[in-house]
Amino acid sequence: MVDNKTRLEQSELGMDPLLERIEGFMSAGLPPDPTNLSEMAFTYFREAALEKRKPNDTFRYFEAVLDAYTRAKLTDAYSKFRIDMTAAERRKSSLISGLRSIETNLAYWHGKTADLVTTIEDPVAALEGLKASFDENQKLQNARQLWGDSARRARKAYAISWIALALLLVIVPAVVVWKADAVFTFFRSVGDAVFADLSPSTSETATLISAVSRLVLVTLPVALYIWLIRIVVRFNMRSLLLMDDAMQRNTMLETYLHLVEQDAAVKADRPLILEALFRRTPGHGPEAIEPPNLTDIIRLNVPTTRS
Repeated sequence: MVDNKTRLEQSELGMDPLLERIEGFMSAGLPPDPTNLSEMAFTYFREAALEKRKPNDTFRYFEAVLDAYTRAKLTDAYSKFRIDMTAAERRKSSLISGLRSIETNLAYWHGKTADLVTTIEDPVAALEGLKASFDENQKLQNARQLWGDSARRARKAYAISWIALALLLVIVPAVVVWKADAVFTFFRSVGDAVFADLSPSTSETATLISAVSRLVLVTLPVALYIWLIRIVVRFNMRSLLLMDDAMQRNTMLETYLHLVEQDAAVKADRPLILEALFRRTPGHGPEAIEPPNLTDIIRLNVPTTRS
């Protein structure tokens, strides 16, 4: 055991055991153990009190020990806090990445769902358009058949008129030229029959009447022939106009039904189409058909009320 004199010398030289332990911990940078330090301090103060000696700056060193211990704990807590913050940042980054991945997946499936809805809605819209077209087709079936038959009849009449024109303008003149002798003989015989009863004593009036009658017999068939050609030409033009008109109406009807099938026409268009379909035929009114103006559109689309 170290005697009091030695302890006093060590204390004066700064070699107290407590101070040495404190200096060792502080120089090593290690956090001191408060339990051991408190036992050493208690032992040191008790011996100092028993020996009635003053500890050299023991309070100052003990305060330094507590300060070092506090700083060590704070440093350790700060290190743990930094580690926890780093882990939290990593977890935050991972969570953000996961949320972004979920958002991307949601956007992808939202697009897929929209495509699926569009894929389902397109056939439904097509079926609805087909149903509307079928309904309109049933309503306008008689009109379609009517104008189709009119176009066919006008086409046949147009062909017949061309045959008649060919007969009158080509065949008949060719026959007349081919049988010119017989034709002249016929007219000569007619003239001879007219003038057969005339004698030299016949008056000039009777002679004039006979000449006029002969002229009428010659010119009347020619006039009737020209008039017949004119009638056939007018019939040809009328058949052409009726055929074109019926084909145009049928084309408008088919176009309207196609627009209804494609859901490109609304009910407001129906009165305009019907007015165009059942307008006056050529030759029975004004042929110039103007497009509907704003007044016509309002008049045709506003429902009328009955009193």
